[in-house]
Amino acid sequence: MNLFQKRKELCSHCISFLLSIVAVVVIYSCSSPLDVDTERHKILLHTNQHILARLDSINIEQNMQKLDIDINLAKMEIDTLSQIPAVWLNIQLSTNFLSSVPKQALNIKNINIYLDSISVFAKPIVFIGNATDKAYSKFLVNRNSGLTNDTILFTDGKRNYSEILISIDKENKFIWANFWSKIYDYKLVEVIINGNKEWQKMSDSIEVTGKFGFSY
Repeated sequence: MNLFQKRKELCSHCISFLLSIVAVVVIYSCSSPLDVDTERHKILLHTNQHILARLDSINIEQNMQKLDIDINLAKMEIDTLSQIPAVWLNIQLSTNFLSSVPKQALNIKNINIYLDSISVFAKPIVFIGNATDKAYSKFLVNRNSGLTNDTILFTDGKRNYSEILISIDKENKFIWANFWSKIYDYKLVEVIINGNKEWQKMSDSIEVTGKFGFSY
């Protein structure tokens, strides 16, 4: 092999070596389209996203007199993804008799307010159902605090009426729920007839108002 051929072969090896280096640099320097340094957004898929709200304030009145209450349950959830928000509400309260109310009168003992995925519009929700429906208000009423004579009443939107207005402040993440109800029933009154004590039924009514504040 002459000198010219040796130089030619050496040049070929050098060119091959340089091409290999260039190929490696190109491979490692090129970024994958998946690695482009741009802002990324996660796409989250939700169905019926419920946010739990916390009870912050409560006020219940019977015939414009504040009631002493025990909170057995106060739970609210809201679906924030719906264009028209939906709420879930379950409030269960026990009340103590008002000393200022005569014994022979209607008194509220328990209050249950229930909503199951009800859409919230800018108007009151009227309760017209019973415990098998998606919206109801239920009261345990005593007809004479000196007697064990209780009855459960549901509001039907006619004789006994209940409504609740829910306002959602998305900016401050706060919910107001204003409740109003009018209950008509009877009280048991002790009367003396021919020297004998008897119990008579007499028509009576109760107005119940409530204001609940929830944060979320």
